[in-house]
Amino acid sequence: MFFTLSSVIVKAQDYDSIKDSDIKINNFSLNQTTSSLLSILGTPSTIGPYHNEVDDEVWLEYKYGTSSFYFLNNAITSFDLRDNTFYFIYPGIKAGNNIGEIGSYFPNSYANRVENTENNQGLIDITINMPDDTPSDACITILYDVNTQIITSISWE
Repeated sequence: MFFTLSSVIVKAQDYDSIKDSDIKINNFSLNQTTSSLLSILGTPSTIGPYHNEVDDEVWLEYKYGTSSFYFLNNAITSFDLRDNTFYFIYPGIKAGNNIGEIGSYFPNSYANRVENTENNQGLIDITINMPDDTPSDACITILYDVNTQIITSISWE
């Protein structure tokens, strides 16, 4: 509940955005297919079904260690990066790194980060723009440990 509300608050403030066509994970872009993922990232540890309860759909999950990429109809629908094997756009933005790196590339989103000291979790949102540069409802969510300032996950859905 905290992060849902805080995401809305962050979006109402000054934030950074990125075009969906510019999003890359280790040079894998969001407009590529499952075969592209395999050729760029190699063979995953597991491939299997994943039930997305929000959309009531069954996606195909490609799991690489603790990180996952999700596909529907051979198109990527989501990702969740939880280890330092994968970086988000810039090599310095990956799980296990300090959130200070985010401030270098996305200063407004970094300045508007939200921290919950009760559960020791912080959140940084980066809005995704459509190809025509209009903001979408989607965003990249970066979670981090408030005490250590270390990124714990980078996700998109």
